[in-house]
Amino acid sequence: MNPKTLFTIFFSIVLSFSFYFPQKTEFIIDKKVSKLFYTDDMVYPQTNKIRNINYVQQLIPPPQDTIPYLSTFMDYATNGNGIKQLLYNGDSIIASATYVDSVGASDPSHTSIRVIFNFSENNGTNWEFPTLNSVTSDSKSRFGDGSFFLLAGFKSVLFTGRYWNTPLNSTVRRAGVAYDIILGASSFTVDRLNGTLGFDLFGSKRLDNKTACIVKTPSFTSFGQDTLYYTTYDPHIFPYYSPLKVINTAEMENSACAYTIAASPVNANHLTAVYCYINDHMLLWPAVTKVRISTNGGDNWNSPLEIAPQGVIDGDSSGCYWNLDLAYKPGTSDPYVVFSAYTNNPWPSADAYRKSFKICIWNQNLNGGNPVVLADWRNIPILSNPSSFSKLRGFHVNSLALSHPSIGFKADGSRIFVSYSVCQEDTSALGFNFEDVYYQYSDNGGLNWSAPVNMTNSQNAVEKYPIVPKIFSGNLPPVMYQWDQIPGCQSFNDNVPVNRVYWVLKKDILTSTPNSELNNSPKNFSLHQNYPNPFNPSTKIKFQIPLLRGVSGEAGQLVTPGREGVFTSLKIFDILGREVRTLVNENLKPGIYEADFNAADLPSGIYFYTLNAGEFVDTKKMILIK
Repeated sequence: MNPKTLFTIFFSIVLSFSFYFPQKTEFIIDKKVSKLFYTDDMVYPQTNKIRNINYVQQLIPPPQDTIPYLSTFMDYATNGNGIKQLLYNGDSIIASATYVDSVGASDPSHTSIRVIFNFSENNGTNWEFPTLNSVTSDSKSRFGDGSFFLLAGFKSVLFTGRYWNTPLNSTVRRAGVAYDIILGASSFTVDRLNGTLGFDLFGSKRLDNKTACIVKTPSFTSFGQDTLYYTTYDPHIFPYYSPLKVINTAEMENSACAYTIAASPVNANHLTAVYCYINDHMLLWPAVTKVRISTNGGDNWNSPLEIAPQGVIDGDSSGCYWNLDLAYKPGTSDPYVVFSAYTNNPWPSADAYRKSFKICIWNQNLNGGNPVVLADWRNIPILSNPSSFSKLRGFHVNSLALSHPSIGFKADGSRIFVSYSVCQEDTSALGFNFEDVYYQYSDNGGLNWSAPVNMTNSQNAVEKYPIVPKIFSGNLPPVMYQWDQIPGCQSFNDNVPVNRVYWVLKKDILTSTPNSELNNSPKNFSLHQNYPNPFNPSTKIKFQIPLLRGVSGEAGQLVTPGREGVFTSLKIFDILGREVRTLVNENLKPGIYEADFNAADLPSGIYFYTLNAGEFVDTKKMILIK
């Protein structure tokens, strides 16, 4: 945010809330600026904010699914790739984030920066840590790429990432690993990687309980050597890191590269590395994502497989961008890559630029090795209409109109699930867009995809950086995402207010199968009986929204006032009439929908669910038996 002029700042503590709410509210007033913002301390570093605009944002509490004590002032979360911040293993959940206080919101190396986490042993019903819990205390840390880990036979957690040298004010960044002696002890050992100046290490647990790691040493000079390395980490054997093996060397400048790694679930020696240099094929050409595979534990790597090297995807001028993620199909050594795309050609037509934004999936045996497009101008509202597209504002750092896809597989491998961020039409004066989290899935190996579903759909909130567990049970996975109310609030060099951001774990997400043909749309509202019933602990609730047809007052013309949908809520109540869960609370277009309800945190008994859609209301009974 780089302030240039200092103003006198007055503080006023208005209220004190539990951690689910910001602990102090401060109000800044001067002759040109009026701001309301949340912070957790009494130091406010922001100056030179939005000049000559009297902007006051009345903030509201975060969603009810906010993970306790997973809150921060750093809304820049991923450094370009889909970090493994959400881990599932049976009923065990680990969720992590990067914390920084409000003073450090504009400083990526501030002394408050830490990897923080919380965990649950009962599928998120209760969370174990009653306070902020960090991985490091005597040094800074960031970008925790997590995995469950067995240490001396006990379940633990391991975070790869960036671990500065000690003491706290050290500016020496190091790639490294931190692991707990046992899950929940919060007694972490940090092993920094020596022998390279690289400072971001990303990892994936191998079948043999070792960790496959990828790290990059940036050149720091124009046309120098950017090098990606592989190493295996094993805390049981000294030296803990195996000798560095070169994956890729590029003669170009700096750290403009996203990269990640995954290990096969059936072969400890089968590894896949994915990386995208923004300036790989000259500055004015689209970037290319490259895939490298090793079948001997990282000693050797195949020739790189390039994704969309010609800068054309599905007929549009478009190339890879550095939002990417990677996962193996369960039970196989078959890797899948998801990534965002657009054109960085500075002279495209406005229409070509609009059509270049995409979310894609790639597998070398899928679609002849060409990317399959999930989302773009054909099915995303803000890209479908040129007038809507013209309302796009400045992108948050390292983001696009469609950004940060995350991929996961159903445990039997029958379904691929992808979630990603989408910009909303923005009418604020902040210069950045609000965002929503969408999802899609494929049941035929990634060739065809369900229609995009907006799972958040909040008009005045930023919901982005979705994280999907790599393996999930059931038909739909939980999705973790970041939530705040000020677009671009920590986008490094902007002038918008500081705002606390939260991580939300949404376990019940809505499946939508809207009809594409109006004539095939449902003719009536309908709420179906949940199935199974009785249930334990999950059930599905199906309902439909019709196309509301009518006759206009002029010339008897048929109109379709329901084409844009109707505001719909689907809520769960206990036998005393108390609301226990809201599954749907948004505007829905005509179509057939299915909501998943997980009652793992509720006692056995009779419950009721009520659908309100326009003037339609219906209630049905269901039974939870544990």
